Amino acid sequence: MARAALVLASACVLAGCGSGPPTVDLTLVADPGISDAALQSIRRLDVQVSGAESFATSYVRSGLFAVDRRERVVYYPSATSGELRFAVTAFDENGGAVASGATSVQLQPHGALPAQLVLTAGPPGSDLGAADFAAVDAARAADLATTVDLGVPDLAQPDLHVEDLAANDLAVANDLAAANDLAQALDLFCADTWSTTCAGASPLGSLHVGSSMTVAGVLPIAGAENWFQASFPDASQSAYHPLVNISSPDGDIAFDLYFDSCSLTPLGCNEGGNVSAKTSWEVSNDCMPDPDLGACQALTPLVGTSGTILIRVFRRTAAATCNAYSLSLSD
Repeated sequence: MARAALVLASACVLAGCGSGPPTVDLTLVADPGISDAALQSIRRLDVQVSGAESFATSYVRSGLFAVDRRERVVYYPSATSGELRFAVTAFDENGGAVASGATSVQLQPHGALPAQLVLTAGPPGSDLGAADFAAVDAARAADLATTVDLGVPDLAQPDLHVEDLAANDLAVANDLAAANDLAQALDLFCADTWSTTCAGASPLGSLHVGSSMTVAGVLPIAGAENWFQASFPDASQSAYHPLVNISSPDGDIAFDLYFDSCSLTPLGCNEGGNVSAKTSWEVSNDCMPDPDLGACQALTPLVGTSGTILIRVFRRTAAATCNAYSLSLSD
Protein backbone atom coordinates (compact mmCIF):
# COMPACT_ATOMS: atom_id res chain seq x y z
CA MET A 1 0.00 0.00 0.00
CA ALA A 2 2.34 2.66 -1.28
CA ARG A 3 1.95 6.33 -0.59
CA ALA A 4 4.98 7.79 -2.34
CA ALA A 5 4.48 11.41 -3.35
CA LEU A 6 6.51 14.55 -3.93
CA VAL A 7 5.31 18.05 -3.08
CA LEU A 8 7.18 21.16 -4.19
CA ALA A 9 7.11 23.32 -1.09
CA SER A 10 8.58 26.67 -2.15
CA ALA A 11 5.47 28.47 -0.92
CA CYS A 12 4.72 26.47 2.19
CA VAL A 13 6.51 24.86 5.11
CA LEU A 14 5.90 21.26 6.18
CA ALA A 15 5.05 20.96 9.84
CA GLY A 16 7.21 18.57 11.82
CA CYS A 17 5.78 15.08 11.72
CA GLY A 18 6.85 14.11 15.22
CA SER A 19 6.07 10.43 15.58
CA GLY A 20 4.10 10.35 12.31
CA PRO A 21 5.07 8.56 9.08
CA PRO A 22 8.55 9.14 7.56
CA THR A 23 9.07 12.12 5.28
CA VAL A 24 12.13 13.52 3.53
CA ASP A 25 12.36 17.31 3.65
CA LEU A 26 14.78 17.95 0.78
CA THR A 27 16.30 21.40 0.25
CA LEU A 28 17.60 22.07 -3.29
CA VAL A 29 20.47 24.60 -3.30
CA ALA A 30 21.84 26.23 -6.46
CA ASP A 31 25.65 26.21 -6.47
CA PRO A 32 27.30 29.66 -6.73
CA GLY A 33 28.79 28.47 -10.03
CA ILE A 34 25.33 28.75 -11.63
CA SER A 35 24.89 32.32 -12.89
CA ASP A 36 21.82 34.34 -11.94
CA ALA A 37 20.78 34.44 -15.60
CA ALA A 38 21.01 30.66 -15.89
CA LEU A 39 19.07 30.22 -12.65
CA GLN A 40 16.31 32.54 -13.87
CA SER A 41 15.99 30.51 -17.08
CA ILE A 42 14.94 27.34 -15.20
CA ARG A 43 11.37 26.32 -15.98
CA ARG A 44 11.27 22.61 -15.08
CA LEU A 45 12.61 20.34 -12.37
CA ASP A 46 12.78 16.60 -12.96
CA VAL A 47 13.10 14.55 -9.77
CA GLN A 48 13.91 10.84 -9.68
CA VAL A 49 14.00 8.63 -6.60
CA SER A 50 15.68 5.21 -6.45
CA GLY A 51 17.04 2.81 -3.89
CA ALA A 52 14.53 1.52 -1.35
CA GLU A 53 11.79 2.49 -3.82
CA SER A 54 11.42 4.17 -7.21
CA PHE A 55 9.50 7.32 -8.09
CA ALA A 56 9.74 10.10 -10.69
CA THR A 57 7.94 13.37 -11.30
CA SER A 58 8.42 16.84 -12.79
CA TYR A 59 7.46 20.40 -11.91
CA VAL A 60 6.98 23.29 -14.37
CA ARG A 61 6.79 26.86 -13.15
CA SER A 62 8.57 30.17 -13.52
CA GLY A 63 10.39 31.80 -10.61
CA LEU A 64 12.10 28.63 -9.41
CA PHE A 65 15.02 29.33 -7.03
CA ALA A 66 13.95 32.99 -6.79
CA VAL A 67 14.24 33.04 -2.99
CA ASP A 68 17.79 32.55 -1.67
CA ARG A 69 18.56 30.35 -4.71
CA ARG A 70 16.74 27.48 -2.99
CA GLU A 71 13.67 25.27 -3.41
CA ARG A 72 12.17 22.65 -1.10
CA VAL A 73 10.70 19.28 -2.01
CA VAL A 74 8.88 17.16 0.56
CA TYR A 75 8.84 13.43 -0.23
CA TYR A 76 6.44 10.95 1.39
CA PRO A 77 8.00 7.48 0.92
CA SER A 78 6.28 4.15 1.16
CA ALA A 79 9.39 2.52 2.57
CA THR A 80 10.27 3.03 6.24
CA SER A 81 13.88 1.84 6.07
CA GLY A 82 16.78 1.65 3.64
CA GLU A 83 18.53 4.22 1.48
CA LEU A 84 16.75 6.63 -0.86
CA ARG A 85 18.71 8.28 -3.66
CA PHE A 86 17.51 11.55 -5.20
CA ALA A 87 18.61 12.88 -8.60
CA VAL A 88 17.38 16.29 -9.79
CA THR A 89 17.86 17.96 -13.19
CA ALA A 90 16.77 21.55 -13.95
CA PHE A 91 15.77 22.47 -17.51
CA ASP A 92 15.14 25.76 -19.33
CA GLU A 93 12.06 26.39 -21.48
CA ASN A 94 13.79 24.84 -24.50
CA GLY A 95 14.54 21.58 -22.68
CA GLY A 96 18.23 22.33 -22.14
CA ALA A 97 19.75 20.99 -18.94
CA VAL A 98 20.82 23.98 -16.82
CA ALA A 99 21.90 22.20 -13.64
CA SER A 100 21.82 18.83 -11.91
CA GLY A 101 22.70 17.12 -8.67
CA ALA A 102 22.19 14.03 -6.53
CA THR A 103 22.18 13.00 -2.88
CA SER A 104 21.07 10.12 -0.68
CA VAL A 105 19.39 9.73 2.71
CA GLN A 106 18.96 6.83 5.13
CA LEU A 107 15.30 6.45 6.07
CA GLN A 108 14.14 6.35 9.66
CA PRO A 109 10.79 4.85 10.77
CA HIS A 110 9.17 8.07 11.95
CA GLY A 111 9.29 11.82 11.53
CA ALA A 112 10.78 14.29 9.07
CA LEU A 113 14.30 13.70 7.77
CA PRO A 114 16.07 16.86 6.53
CA ALA A 115 18.42 16.55 3.55
CA GLN A 116 20.21 18.87 1.13
CA LEU A 117 20.97 18.47 -2.57
CA VAL A 118 23.34 20.90 -4.31
CA LEU A 119 22.71 21.58 -7.99
CA THR A 120 25.78 22.35 -10.10
CA ALA A 121 25.86 23.76 -13.63
CA GLY A 122 25.27 21.38 -16.53
CA PRO A 123 23.54 18.03 -17.13
CA PRO A 124 24.23 14.85 -15.18
CA GLY A 125 27.21 12.81 -16.39
CA SER A 126 26.68 10.06 -18.94
CA ASP A 127 28.04 7.50 -16.45
CA LEU A 128 28.15 8.63 -12.85
CA GLY A 129 29.02 5.23 -11.39
CA ALA A 130 27.39 3.51 -8.45
CA ALA A 131 28.17 6.29 -6.00
CA ASP A 132 26.64 8.79 -8.40
CA PHE A 133 23.45 6.80 -8.79
CA ALA A 134 23.91 5.10 -12.16
CA ALA A 135 20.36 3.84 -11.71
CA VAL A 136 18.98 7.34 -12.05
CA ASP A 137 21.54 9.12 -14.21
CA ALA A 138 19.71 7.74 -17.25
CA ALA A 139 17.09 10.45 -16.78
CA ARG A 140 17.46 11.15 -20.51
CA ALA A 141 16.69 14.83 -20.80
CA ALA A 142 15.69 14.25 -24.42
CA ASP A 143 12.88 11.96 -23.28
CA LEU A 144 11.64 14.57 -20.84
CA ALA A 145 11.90 17.52 -23.20
CA THR A 146 8.86 16.56 -25.23
CA THR A 147 5.98 18.86 -26.14
CA VAL A 148 3.94 17.14 -23.44
CA ASP A 149 4.24 19.23 -20.33
CA LEU A 150 5.15 17.03 -17.40
CA GLY A 151 5.17 20.05 -15.16
CA VAL A 152 3.27 18.88 -12.12
CA PRO A 153 3.61 15.99 -9.71
CA ASP A 154 2.69 12.93 -11.73
CA LEU A 155 0.06 11.78 -9.31
CA ALA A 156 -1.48 9.52 -11.94
CA GLN A 157 0.95 6.91 -10.59
CA PRO A 158 -1.00 3.74 -9.73
CA ASP A 159 0.20 3.88 -6.14
CA LEU A 160 -1.67 7.13 -5.53
CA HIS A 161 -5.19 5.96 -6.32
CA VAL A 162 -7.74 6.52 -3.61
CA GLU A 163 -7.92 2.79 -3.02
CA ASP A 164 -4.40 2.94 -1.58
CA LEU A 165 -5.63 5.25 1.15
CA ALA A 166 -7.87 2.54 2.55
CA ALA A 167 -7.13 0.48 5.65
CA ASN A 168 -3.70 1.26 7.14
CA ASP A 169 -2.90 3.94 4.57
CA LEU A 170 -6.02 5.83 5.59
CA ALA A 171 -4.37 6.38 8.96
CA VAL A 172 -1.39 7.86 7.12
CA ALA A 173 -3.63 10.21 5.19
CA ASN A 174 -5.37 11.22 8.41
CA ASP A 175 -2.01 11.92 10.03
CA LEU A 176 -0.99 14.16 7.12
CA ALA A 177 -4.24 16.09 7.13
CA ALA A 178 -4.59 16.23 10.91
CA ALA A 179 -8.20 15.19 10.33
CA ASN A 180 -10.32 12.06 10.08
CA ASP A 181 -11.96 13.19 6.88
CA LEU A 182 -10.71 11.38 3.77
CA ALA A 183 -11.48 14.29 1.45
CA GLN A 184 -9.45 16.68 3.58
CA ALA A 185 -6.62 14.16 3.77
CA LEU A 186 -6.56 13.79 0.00
CA ASP A 187 -6.58 17.54 -0.47
CA LEU A 188 -3.31 17.77 1.45
CA PHE A 189 -1.86 14.44 0.35
CA CYS A 190 -2.12 14.78 -3.43
CA ALA A 191 -2.93 18.39 -4.38
CA ASP A 192 -0.79 19.81 -7.18
CA THR A 193 1.06 23.12 -7.60
CA TRP A 194 -1.07 24.89 -10.22
CA SER A 195 -2.77 28.16 -9.27
CA THR A 196 -6.08 27.92 -7.44
CA THR A 197 -7.14 31.56 -8.04
CA CYS A 198 -8.17 33.59 -11.06
CA ALA A 199 -5.89 36.48 -10.09
CA GLY A 200 -2.87 34.17 -9.99
CA ALA A 201 -3.79 32.05 -13.04
CA SER A 202 -0.87 29.86 -14.17
CA PRO A 203 0.42 31.22 -17.52
CA LEU A 204 0.65 28.66 -20.32
CA GLY A 205 1.93 31.17 -22.89
CA SER A 206 0.94 31.57 -26.55
CA LEU A 207 -0.14 28.71 -28.77
CA HIS A 208 0.58 29.53 -32.39
CA VAL A 209 -0.88 27.62 -35.33
CA GLY A 210 0.57 24.12 -35.33
CA SER A 211 1.56 24.11 -31.65
CA SER A 212 0.13 22.14 -28.73
CA MET A 213 0.73 21.40 -25.05
CA THR A 214 -0.61 19.16 -22.33
CA VAL A 215 -0.52 19.77 -18.60
CA ALA A 216 -1.57 17.42 -15.80
CA GLY A 217 -3.09 18.33 -12.46
CA VAL A 218 -4.90 16.85 -9.48
CA LEU A 219 -8.14 18.11 -7.91
CA PRO A 220 -8.87 15.70 -5.05
CA ILE A 221 -12.23 17.06 -3.84
CA ALA A 222 -15.37 18.72 -5.19
CA GLY A 223 -15.05 22.49 -5.34
CA ALA A 224 -11.28 22.37 -5.84
CA GLU A 225 -10.14 24.26 -8.92
CA ASN A 226 -7.09 25.24 -10.99
CA TRP A 227 -6.76 28.40 -13.09
CA PHE A 228 -4.76 28.83 -16.31
CA GLN A 229 -4.21 31.61 -18.83
CA ALA A 230 -3.49 30.87 -22.50
CA SER A 231 -3.32 32.85 -25.74
CA PHE A 232 -4.27 31.95 -29.33
CA PRO A 233 -2.90 34.93 -31.34
CA ASP A 234 -3.02 33.69 -34.98
CA ALA A 235 -6.56 34.52 -36.17
CA SER A 236 -5.05 36.01 -39.35
CA GLN A 237 -4.05 32.52 -40.51
CA SER A 238 -6.49 30.26 -42.32
CA ALA A 239 -5.47 27.30 -40.11
CA TYR A 240 -6.50 29.16 -36.93
CA HIS A 241 -8.18 26.50 -34.78
CA PRO A 242 -8.01 27.02 -31.00
CA LEU A 243 -8.81 23.78 -29.19
CA VAL A 244 -9.09 22.90 -25.48
CA ASN A 245 -9.81 19.35 -24.24
CA ILE A 246 -9.76 17.81 -20.78
CA SER A 247 -9.91 14.20 -19.66
CA SER A 248 -9.76 12.34 -16.35
CA PRO A 249 -10.09 8.66 -15.33
CA ASP A 250 -13.45 9.25 -13.66
CA GLY A 251 -14.72 11.83 -16.19
CA ASP A 252 -15.52 14.19 -13.34
CA ILE A 253 -13.23 17.10 -14.32
CA ALA A 254 -14.56 19.92 -16.51
CA PHE A 255 -13.63 23.51 -17.41
CA ASP A 256 -15.13 26.96 -17.88
CA LEU A 257 -13.65 29.52 -20.31
CA TYR A 258 -13.65 33.27 -19.70
CA PHE A 259 -12.39 36.45 -21.28
CA ASP A 260 -9.03 37.55 -19.86
CA SER A 261 -10.43 39.33 -16.83
CA CYS A 262 -11.37 38.17 -13.36
CA SER A 263 -14.73 39.88 -13.78
CA LEU A 264 -15.36 36.41 -15.27
CA THR A 265 -17.33 37.11 -18.44
CA PRO A 266 -17.82 33.65 -19.98
CA LEU A 267 -17.03 32.84 -23.59
CA GLY A 268 -20.10 32.05 -25.64
CA CYS A 269 -20.81 29.07 -27.89
CA ASN A 270 -21.98 29.43 -31.50
CA GLU A 271 -24.69 26.87 -30.81
CA GLY A 272 -25.89 28.94 -27.86
CA GLY A 273 -25.03 29.17 -24.19
CA ASN A 274 -21.62 29.63 -22.63
CA VAL A 275 -18.45 27.58 -22.39
CA SER A 276 -19.31 26.27 -18.92
CA ALA A 277 -18.72 22.79 -17.46
CA LYS A 278 -17.30 21.56 -20.77
CA THR A 279 -14.73 18.89 -21.58
CA SER A 280 -14.06 20.09 -25.14
CA TRP A 281 -14.07 23.43 -26.96
CA GLU A 282 -12.84 24.53 -30.35
CA VAL A 283 -13.07 27.39 -32.82
CA SER A 284 -12.36 27.02 -36.54
CA ASN A 285 -11.45 29.79 -38.95
CA ASP A 286 -13.82 29.77 -41.90
CA CYS A 287 -11.91 32.30 -43.98
CA MET A 288 -9.99 31.79 -47.21
CA PRO A 289 -6.51 33.22 -48.00
CA ASP A 290 -6.61 36.45 -50.00
CA PRO A 291 -4.85 35.73 -53.35
CA ASP A 292 -3.47 39.29 -53.53
CA LEU A 293 -2.39 39.78 -49.92
CA GLY A 294 -1.40 36.18 -49.33
CA ALA A 295 -3.03 36.34 -45.91
CA CYS A 296 -6.27 35.22 -44.39
CA GLN A 297 -8.91 37.90 -44.11
CA ALA A 298 -10.23 36.61 -40.81
CA LEU A 299 -13.89 35.78 -40.53
CA THR A 300 -13.23 34.38 -37.06
CA PRO A 301 -12.09 37.05 -34.60
CA LEU A 302 -9.47 36.42 -31.96
CA VAL A 303 -10.95 34.38 -29.14
CA GLY A 304 -11.30 35.85 -25.67
CA THR A 305 -9.58 39.17 -25.01
CA SER A 306 -7.32 39.82 -27.99
CA GLY A 307 -6.72 36.09 -28.23
CA THR A 308 -6.22 35.42 -24.49
CA ILE A 309 -8.56 33.32 -22.37
CA LEU A 310 -8.83 32.19 -18.75
CA ILE A 311 -9.47 28.49 -18.05
CA ARG A 312 -11.06 27.34 -14.80
CA VAL A 313 -10.63 23.58 -14.25
CA PHE A 314 -12.76 22.04 -11.50
CA ARG A 315 -14.08 18.78 -10.03
CA ARG A 316 -17.85 18.46 -10.33
CA THR A 317 -18.83 15.96 -7.60
CA ALA A 318 -17.74 15.00 -4.13
CA ALA A 319 -15.99 11.73 -5.09
CA ALA A 320 -12.53 12.11 -3.50
CA THR A 321 -9.65 10.78 -5.61
CA CYS A 322 -5.99 11.41 -6.42
CA ASN A 323 -6.51 10.59 -10.11
CA ALA A 324 -4.83 13.16 -12.35
CA TYR A 325 -6.55 15.09 -15.13
CA SER A 326 -4.98 15.95 -18.49
CA LEU A 327 -5.61 19.39 -20.02
CA SER A 328 -4.66 19.65 -23.71
CA LEU A 329 -4.47 22.85 -25.78
CA SER A 330 -3.61 23.30 -29.43
CA ASP A 331 -4.01 25.56 -32.43
